[in-house]
Amino acid sequence: MLHLWHRWKYVYKYSGTECFEEVELPQFRRAYRICTQCGKVQERFTHFDGGVSWYNLHGVKKRILMRRLVDKGDHYYLRPRAQVKSTDAAHKRRLKQLLIDYALIFDDVKLSSGSQSTYYIDARMVTTSSEGASIIAEIMRDVIEEVDAVGGPTIGADPILGALAGKGYYRTFIIRKEPKEYGLCKWIEGQLTEKDKRVAIVDDVATTGRSLVKAIQTVKGHFPHINIAKVVVLVDREEGAKEALSEHNYQLVSIFKASELIKKLKEKQKEE
Repeated sequence: MLHLWHRWKYVYKYSGTECFEEVELPQFRRAYRICTQCGKVQERFTHFDGGVSWYNLHGVKKRILMRRLVDKGDHYYLRPRAQVKSTDAAHKRRLKQLLIDYALIFDDVKLSSGSQSTYYIDARMVTTSSEGASIIAEIMRDVIEEVDAVGGPTIGADPILGALAGKGYYRTFIIRKEPKEYGLCKWIEGQLTEKDKRVAIVDDVATTGRSLVKAIQTVKGHFPHINIAKVVVLVDREEGAKEALSEHNYQLVSIFKASELIKKLKEKQKEE
């Protein structure tokens, strides 16, 4: 039957009470309104009854919460952390396999540091792939946690930053090796502003750590007030990067060490 106006009734779904990331969330509520005449449904709003507003939650906490939130039809519940961690572990196992299969090359090569090596980690073969970029974004997000922006030295960090920005996890910026000689002549390209207080620096592979130190010094030179909260790389070749950053009071966090990848590959070859 045709009608000139909707007669709405409201339907609510709730989650159980839980403390999430040190924020009390007594009830998560998502409200719908349904027309009693035509059945039209509209999702109206999402918030926490008796707790903090959804809109006041930090963006990272929202994303972590939504990963854990499971819609059961008439209610919601939050997955235990153990289940989330198992997903993260699966991502890490898959990323390790991708790096071994597509990035680890045994050959005599000259590294950016000038030294010779019997192997090379061509991480961009993974960071520029759709599967690799997606997994890296998830892992990096969990490691970096809460910062105002994420940046890194070109070109190793470029696809990682693209993956993080593409998923909406962080505002990102790229640090040039040298400023452009035309245009705005910038050292730093992208979403870094005077309002930012905490940032993370990322890269694909760390060898001596010189490029990371230079990138950090560039950021601090332009924004002295900014705190470098974390320095994260996919692979540490264990050739002095950790020590170089430690000398400048920064801790290097690596998702993998080169020795792990080489050991895993050798084990796989023995099995075959």
